[in-house]
Amino acid sequence: MRDYFFVANGYEKDMDFYAYHGDTVDPLPFRDMRTYPYSGQSFPSDAEHMNYLLEYNTRFMSGNEAGGYSFQYPK
Repeated sequence: MRDYFFVANGYEKDMDFYAYHGDTVDPLPFRDMRTYPYSGQSFPSDAEHMNYLLEYNTRFMSGNEAGGYSFQYPK
């Protein structure tokens, strides 16, 4: 019998109501940030991070997105 233990170290940013600017991609979290949202710091601009931004960091916006994310309770 074998046991496996996987460790993941990463971040996710969704369009959750409580996410900081959940309707935008920026600001992206990164490993060396001191706080999030980070002030006085910026997303790394080395080749690896720039490749990530250009290759994978895309979000298609059709223009038909919801105007707000607050729930309207029925009366």
